[in-house]
Amino acid sequence: MSVTLGYSIISELYKKGIYSDNLIETKGSLNSLNMLISGRVDAIVDLDTNIESQQQRSQPRFNDVIKIKPPIISKDYYLLFSYQFFKEHTETAMQIWTLMAQLRDSKEYLQILSRY
Repeated sequence: MSVTLGYSIISELYKKGIYSDNLIETKGSLNSLNMLISGRVDAIVDLDTNIESQQQRSQPRFNDVIKIKPPIISKDYYLLFSYQFFKEHTETAMQIWTLMAQLRDSKEYLQILSRY
Protein backbone atom coordinates (compact mmCIF):
# COMPACT_ATOMS: atom_id res chain seq x y z
CA MET A 1 0.00 0.00 0.00
CA SER A 2 1.27 3.48 -0.77
CA VAL A 3 0.50 6.86 0.76
CA THR A 4 1.97 10.32 0.27
CA LEU A 5 4.88 11.07 2.60
CA GLY A 6 3.86 13.14 5.61
CA TYR A 7 0.11 12.56 5.39
CA SER A 8 -1.59 12.32 8.79
CA ILE A 9 -3.39 9.15 7.67
CA ILE A 10 -0.15 7.21 8.13
CA SER A 11 -0.54 7.12 11.91
CA GLU A 12 -4.19 6.08 11.45
CA LEU A 13 -3.09 3.19 9.23
CA TYR A 14 -0.64 2.05 11.90
CA LYS A 15 -3.47 2.12 14.45
CA LYS A 16 -5.55 -0.04 12.09
CA GLY A 17 -2.79 -2.64 11.91
CA ILE A 18 -1.06 -1.64 8.68
CA TYR A 19 2.61 -1.98 9.52
CA SER A 20 5.44 0.07 8.06
CA ASP A 21 6.84 -2.89 6.11
CA ASN A 22 3.51 -2.99 4.20
CA LEU A 23 3.38 0.75 3.59
CA ILE A 24 5.37 2.70 1.01
CA GLU A 25 5.50 6.48 1.40
CA THR A 26 5.67 8.31 -1.93
CA LYS A 27 6.37 11.87 -3.07
CA GLY A 28 2.77 12.38 -4.17
CA SER A 29 -0.46 11.10 -5.64
CA LEU A 30 0.93 10.67 -9.15
CA ASN A 31 3.77 8.49 -7.87
CA SER A 32 1.29 6.39 -5.91
CA LEU A 33 -0.98 5.98 -8.94
CA ASN A 34 1.95 4.96 -11.13
CA MET A 35 2.99 2.36 -8.57
CA LEU A 36 -0.57 1.04 -8.49
CA ILE A 37 -1.02 0.65 -12.23
CA SER A 38 2.44 -0.88 -12.60
CA GLY A 39 1.57 -3.49 -9.97
CA ARG A 40 4.18 -2.39 -7.42
CA VAL A 41 1.45 -1.86 -4.80
CA ASP A 42 -2.04 -3.30 -4.47
CA ALA A 43 -3.69 -0.17 -3.07
CA ILE A 44 -3.11 3.50 -2.37
CA VAL A 45 -4.49 5.78 0.32
CA ASP A 46 -4.91 9.39 -0.75
CA LEU A 47 -7.24 12.36 -0.81
CA ASP A 48 -10.02 11.73 -3.28
CA THR A 49 -9.62 15.18 -4.83
CA ASN A 50 -5.95 14.47 -5.57
CA ILE A 51 -6.73 11.17 -7.26
CA GLU A 52 -9.66 12.57 -9.25
CA SER A 53 -7.46 15.43 -10.45
CA GLN A 54 -4.76 13.01 -11.62
CA GLN A 55 -7.36 10.81 -13.30
CA GLN A 56 -8.75 13.79 -15.23
CA ARG A 57 -5.28 14.80 -16.40
CA SER A 58 -3.98 11.35 -17.27
CA GLN A 59 -7.00 9.80 -18.96
CA PRO A 60 -7.20 7.00 -20.03
CA ARG A 61 -4.12 5.84 -18.14
CA PHE A 62 -5.83 5.67 -14.74
CA ASN A 63 -9.31 4.65 -15.98
CA ASP A 64 -9.17 1.29 -14.23
CA VAL A 65 -8.42 2.77 -10.79
CA ILE A 66 -11.46 2.35 -8.53
CA LYS A 67 -12.24 4.32 -5.39
CA ILE A 68 -13.42 2.09 -2.56
CA LYS A 69 -15.94 3.49 -0.08
CA PRO A 70 -16.37 4.34 2.71
CA PRO A 71 -13.24 6.44 3.21
CA ILE A 72 -10.70 5.20 5.75
CA ILE A 73 -11.11 8.46 7.61
CA SER A 74 -12.85 11.74 7.01
CA LYS A 75 -11.64 15.02 8.45
CA ASP A 76 -13.28 18.41 8.43
CA TYR A 77 -11.13 21.49 8.06
CA TYR A 78 -12.18 24.96 9.07
CA LEU A 79 -11.38 28.59 8.48
CA LEU A 80 -11.18 30.13 11.92
CA PHE A 81 -11.51 33.73 12.95
CA SER A 82 -10.44 35.26 16.24
CA TYR A 83 -13.17 36.18 18.70
CA GLN A 84 -12.26 39.82 18.25
CA PHE A 85 -12.48 39.70 14.45
CA PHE A 86 -15.78 37.80 14.56
CA LYS A 87 -17.24 40.20 17.11
CA GLU A 88 -16.23 43.24 15.06
CA HIS A 89 -16.93 41.76 11.61
CA THR A 90 -19.61 39.11 12.11
CA GLU A 91 -21.33 39.76 8.80
CA THR A 92 -18.04 39.62 6.88
CA ALA A 93 -17.06 36.34 8.53
CA MET A 94 -20.45 34.82 7.72
CA GLN A 95 -20.16 35.99 4.11
CA ILE A 96 -16.70 34.45 3.79
CA TRP A 97 -17.91 31.09 5.14
CA THR A 98 -20.92 31.13 2.81
CA LEU A 99 -18.77 32.05 -0.18
CA MET A 100 -16.26 29.30 0.64
CA ALA A 101 -19.06 26.71 0.64
CA GLN A 102 -20.31 28.00 -2.72
CA LEU A 103 -16.81 28.01 -4.22
CA ARG A 104 -16.05 24.49 -2.98
CA ASP A 105 -18.98 23.17 -5.03
CA SER A 106 -18.45 25.34 -8.12
CA LYS A 107 -17.28 24.23 -11.57
CA GLU A 108 -14.61 26.94 -11.50
CA TYR A 109 -13.06 25.53 -8.32
CA LEU A 110 -13.08 22.01 -9.73
CA GLN A 111 -11.37 23.28 -12.89
CA ILE A 112 -8.69 25.03 -10.84
CA LEU A 113 -8.26 21.97 -8.64
CA SER A 114 -7.71 19.79 -11.71
CA ARG A 115 -4.49 21.73 -12.44
CA TYR A 116 -2.85 20.51 -9.23
